[in-house]
Amino acid sequence: MYWDMGSRMAVPGVAGFDFSRGIPMGRDNSAKLIATVFSLNGGASGLDVDLEGSNNRQNWWNITSWTGLAEGTSTPPAATAIPYAFVRLKYTAAGGGVVLCASALCTEHL
Repeated sequence: MYWDMGSRMAVPGVAGFDFSRGIPMGRDNSAKLIATVFSLNGGASGLDVDLEGSNNRQNWWNITSWTGLAEGTSTPPAATAIPYAFVRLKYTAAGGGVVLCASALCTEHL
């Protein structure tokens, strides 16, 4: 399933971060990130995205991290064998500054 996780986002750097909404995994157990970085500003060197999982939407654990995503569209390797009922994305601008970006997740059952 295709999930629009955020568009026209301004992601802060080192001391700050932003989260997407949590989405249900249903029977799916893998997630592939599609991230588009429009611009790196104020010293940002890339976009770091953490995929987090939860079974209750209260407590979140890191599943995998995709780091240093550059300007343009990136599709890093999918996270597989996800044991959680919900996932979300945590965004951070690498190196400080601000990153303007958009993202989506494609989930499926492997």
